[in-house]
Amino acid sequence: MSDVVVPNEVTLSWVIPSAHPHELAAFYAGLLGEAPRAGLSASHWLVSPQGMPSLQFYRPSSTRELPPKGRAWSPCLAQTTDRDLLAALERWCDQAQQQGAAVQEPARLESFGAECWMVDPERNAFLLLMTSKRNA
Repeated sequence: MSDVVVPNEVTLSWVIPSAHPHELAAFYAGLLGEAPRAGLSASHWLVSPQGMPSLQFYRPSSTRELPPKGRAWSPCLAQTTDRDLLAALERWCDQAQQQGAAVQEPARLESFGAECWMVDPERNAFLLLMTSKRNA
């Protein structure tokens, strides 16, 4: 079983696409008594309430549309590595597929890390995200 990816400090958060991520993050931060903080880029904002999963607000790239409202929130499982981001992510995706997940969008390298949108066995979307330990 040497091909199995052993998660290294996997975190759970919710990713929420938005046309105006800073403003939406400020809205939720206000409801939670928190302050939004800058994320991985100018179009990425975080709200991290104590003892709860973080909320990540992002504007999709110009090549992707916003998902339909009501189905936009998705869990994000993230981990960091000091190795090749895309290769590490692809191993994690393979493991998820062996457990019944399916690739919704192929793994790709972005400026903030490597990501792969997948669906679970009941067709619920989720994101696997691999970032560099150097940027953590």
